[in-house]
Amino acid sequence: MKYNYFDKEQKSKKAPENPFASDNLFYNKEQDCYYCPMGQQMRNIRTFSKKRKQRCWDVEAVFGNIKQNMNFKRFMLRGIEKVTIETGLIALAHNLKKYTHQLEV
Repeated sequence: MKYNYFDKEQKSKKAPENPFASDNLFYNKEQDCYYCPMGQQMRNIRTFSKKRKQRCWDVEAVFGNIKQNMNFKRFMLRGIEKVTIETGLIALAHNLKKYTHQLEV
């Protein structure tokens, strides 16, 4: 039997805080730079955020192209080594397709 506040306690749990959010970065005034939680130095936080957001769009287009245009739905081989090789071949085919398209233009 549940106690009175069981459901409320289950709903009130928050998601863990993102350590790489811009609010959690350490700013060094002397060097005019930010430090991430891993201790790496970042010069311009706006450029970092912009590149991180743009990366989602760039990668999404590549996977969409591979899945839809190249009709790749699943791996034919099994095992990590074989899947790694198959992924490399698919990436090679994608890059060659992009390269030949650039030559045509």
